[in-house]
Amino acid sequence: MASAFFHEDDYCQVEVLPSTARGYCLAEMGRIDEFADAHRDGAGWTAMYVRGGSPQPLASLGITLEELGAAVAPLVPRFAEVLTGYSSYRESCPSVAGWGLDGGEALFVGVSTGGVVGPVWLTLRGVPAERVGLWCRVLRSLPRAAELLVADWSVGVVVSLADESALAAYLSGG
Repeated sequence: MASAFFHEDDYCQVEVLPSTARGYCLAEMGRIDEFADAHRDGAGWTAMYVRGGSPQPLASLGITLEELGAAVAPLVPRFAEVLTGYSSYRESCPSVAGWGLDGGEALFVGVSTGGVVGPVWLTLRGVPAERVGLWCRVLRSLPRAAELLVADWSVGVVVSLADESALAAYLSGG
């Protein structure tokens, strides 16, 4: 399949993390909201909040790229190349793999030198209703899915991959 692109601002904005990070995610989302309220200035903000990394990173589960790829490849194709950038600038990401569909629906996976999956993030805005079920199956096929969650930092939502109905509602925009 062709290449996939993610805007640099979308890196880990919709992130897959271990379920043990749920408390951290909710607390950090609260801090983000408080900071935004304190620094709101009409149409913008007076300062930027930089979110830290989760104390329970996905890499701590030891999932390999080979395991993850074997799980999702029967459902969505792998992209030949992953690119990032902004505006018209593009840069190849050799340590990132991606699976998905044309049009921006994708699962991106950062991989360490040892083949262990690091960050996993999604670009699934506006999933058409007819593909919500597919993306539920993709996410629930991830190795150790029952122990994972989606943290959508842009809207302050945390959804367990073990909760199929909540996941479908989230992907549907609900």
